[in-house]
Amino acid sequence: MEQRRFLLFLVLSMSILIGWNLLVVPRFFPQPVKQQQADDAEPREDGQAGKQDAAEDAPAGNPAQVADADAPVKAEKPKPPLPPKPAEIKIAKHPREMVQLGSLDPESGYFSQVTLTSQGAAVEQIDLNDIRYKNLKDREAPLSIVQPVGDLPDSQIRTLQSPIDLLDQQLKKQQTSLNELDWEVFDVISDQTNPKINTSVVFRIISPDKTLEVRKRYELFKAEPLEEEGEKEVNPDTATVGYELKCDLIFKNLSDTDQTLVYQLQGPVGLPLENADNTRKFRDVRVGFLDEEEGVYKDDNEDGFLDKTADTELVTMTAAEVIEAIDDEAVETWKRPFKYIGVDVQYFTALLQPGGDQFKTPYIEVARAVLVDKKKPETNSDISIALKSHLVTVSANSEVKHSYKLYTGPKRQKLLEPLGASDVIDFGMFGWVSKFMLWILTSLNNWLSIPYGFAIIFLTIMVRGAMYPVSKKQAVGAKRMKELQPKIAELKKKYGKDREKMAKAQMELFSEHNYNPLAGCLPVFFQLPIFIGLYQALNNAVDLRMAPFLWISNLAAPDALFPLPFEVPIVGWKVFNLLPIITIVLFILQQKMFMPQATDDEQKMQQKMMTYMMVFMGFLFYRVPAGLCVYFIASSLWGMSERKWLDIKKEKPPEDNNKITEPDDGPDGNDKPKGFWARLAESADAAAAGSNLDTKSDNANKQNGTKKKKGKSKGRR
Repeated sequence: MEQRRFLLFLVLSMSILIGWNLLVVPRFFPQPVKQQQADDAEPREDGQAGKQDAAEDAPAGNPAQVADADAPVKAEKPKPPLPPKPAEIKIAKHPREMVQLGSLDPESGYFSQVTLTSQGAAVEQIDLNDIRYKNLKDREAPLSIVQPVGDLPDSQIRTLQSPIDLLDQQLKKQQTSLNELDWEVFDVISDQTNPKINTSVVFRIISPDKTLEVRKRYELFKAEPLEEEGEKEVNPDTATVGYELKCDLIFKNLSDTDQTLVYQLQGPVGLPLENADNTRKFRDVRVGFLDEEEGVYKDDNEDGFLDKTADTELVTMTAAEVIEAIDDEAVETWKRPFKYIGVDVQYFTALLQPGGDQFKTPYIEVARAVLVDKKKPETNSDISIALKSHLVTVSANSEVKHSYKLYTGPKRQKLLEPLGASDVIDFGMFGWVSKFMLWILTSLNNWLSIPYGFAIIFLTIMVRGAMYPVSKKQAVGAKRMKELQPKIAELKKKYGKDREKMAKAQMELFSEHNYNPLAGCLPVFFQLPIFIGLYQALNNAVDLRMAPFLWISNLAAPDALFPLPFEVPIVGWKVFNLLPIITIVLFILQQKMFMPQATDDEQKMQQKMMTYMMVFMGFLFYRVPAGLCVYFIASSLWGMSERKWLDIKKEKPPEDNNKITEPDDGPDGNDKPKGFWARLAESADAAAAGSNLDTKSDNANKQNGTKKKKGKSKGRR
């Protein structure tokens, strides 16, 4: 109890004391203001009072003020304003502008329209104006080869962005960068023949400290007829220059001292991934490295771009490989000089080519693949390349220029050859076959105006017709094997499980009927390069894109007859495709026609397995391009017709081959010349007949020899 009272007394005492000092004293007992003694003191004649007052007011430790006490008191001068700090220097602001080069009119002589933005002085979009290269989703809209990638406009990644470390360090204090800042549209040049079309533009920016000026000059070239090819009109399939955009980076030193800088360069982004659900070719990074021994530069070109004769080593990275390298923190960097670098899709490509001698004075120090936009599945992701320059030294009051060319167009052999980038078109191991097939396909369309659907059918007929002697040999062998099946079944019953005797008897049977079991495999090896080459040719034919045929609107994609309310099993696609079903049905019918009749349970099981495999192939073929299905259908119909023709046509007996036939006279009475394949077929038939006669003769001699031996043995008995 006593302790509680004592604590209460302390609390009340402290409260009264604090309240008295804070509330009562300041209000009712204010302290008087102390006047300065210098104001109250009367002036003395000897000035001693002034000295004393000055000594009292002088701060301790400052004798200089005491020594100057005899001097008259002067008012303190105001300090001059400090010069502005570098961070306070504001860079000039310019409005955001869009400048278009070229035109969407195919008759203008330009192949594309390039939209450039003042934000970062970069490429906003490149649209092709060829009616063959329209947008797949909107057939009335042009196809955009490159476009910005990103959700927010201020943070989008654009083609040919070029941040510079020296300027970005100064702009960082103003919370901006070269990619975000709007450059000044310094100069726009129009086409002399058509003032409404721009052909060149110059963007400019000056550093905040006014010591460096950077200009980016873009120029879109107008296509001209190729004089060396004898062309009178512009051909968009051969005039490479019409798809090229030139970009010059010019660094001008405005100071009296040398400056050094390093710039980055963003590669092409936003290439269209068409038919992403069914394509087998996604976005790939392509780099053509130079061979130092074979590198040759043009002497007559003021920009010094590399000649097409220089050899390259092609390196490819897919989107999945880029993502895997980034996840593993093992992104490969390329430091070798290159002829071209960029990104490509199935039918189009965007390749950047540096100017100058990249062996002596290379522009780029490091190049690497980058992930621009990750998507699901990873193969659909948008990838590009990032370039970092060597250290650029700009002398006082001078300038340095780096030139680049950006090709954005279709993947055609004639267009890529001048760039030395024809290897970008992947024709596979039988490239020469693919190029020949593709040449025939385009020639049928260009010269005879045959639609590509029928051109594929005619190409199939030409290929199968040229292979007729080989396929005939295979068909004859299959037919003979079918005839021998009953005898082979008898041998199996006779020898049972004795495989050694069975194999020996089967070989004797084949020899007796002049049948070589390996002869049926040989035609397959001849047809395999043609099949693979034709497949690659159709898969790389940009002309099949948007080519109509019957109900098909795009031969480069599945026929997509109508949508389904459910997903097709295994395939996982809600679209009904008719052509793959027709293809597999014909495959099964052709298999039944060529395959001999089963004589035992084992062969029946094998044939059932083959049928199941054909059905499974139907799921694999369900999403292949319609143009490829047209080829398979035409090839199957040809093979079935060929087999029926061999069944209808009766082969002459071997004795007829020895008869002397009258010559087939032509209209002028002379012997009618026969074609190469006809002579080849006759030679094959004659060789087969001769071999059959020799076999029978040998068998007859063996039988006669056996009889003679038997007769001699009887005489001895």
